[in-house]
Amino acid sequence: MLTNELPAQYPNIFISAKIAKAVGDEAIHMRNLGLGSTYDMDYILKLINKHGPVTRKKIDETLMNKLPDYLSSEQKKKRINYYLFKMAKARKIHNEGSRRSPK
Repeated sequence: MLTNELPAQYPNIFISAKIAKAVGDEAIHMRNLGLGSTYDMDYILKLINKHGPVTRKKIDETLMNKLPDYLSSEQKKKRINYYLFKMAKARKIHNEGSRRSPK
C-alpha cells in the first residue's frame, strides 16, 4: 500500500530527526524543517524596527534564504505574503502609501 502512495509524495519525503542523526544529516534535516512561522514573523518585525519602513523587496531578500530549501521561490513568496497578511491583520504592521507603491 505504501508503494502505491510513494510516487505522488516522493519530492516531499523527509527523514526524521532520529534517522538524520544516525546518518549524519542533521543540518539538511534542520534546513528542510525550517525555523517556524513565529521566528520568521519576528525576523520581519526586527528588520522593520531596526531599519524603519522597508520595501517588500527588502523583506523578500532578507527572508528568502531563511525559509526551507524544499520550497520553490514562488512558494517562498506566498509564505512571506501570508506572514505579512497575518501581521497586518493583527495590527503589528501596516502599509504606508498605496498598495501599488508602498513607502
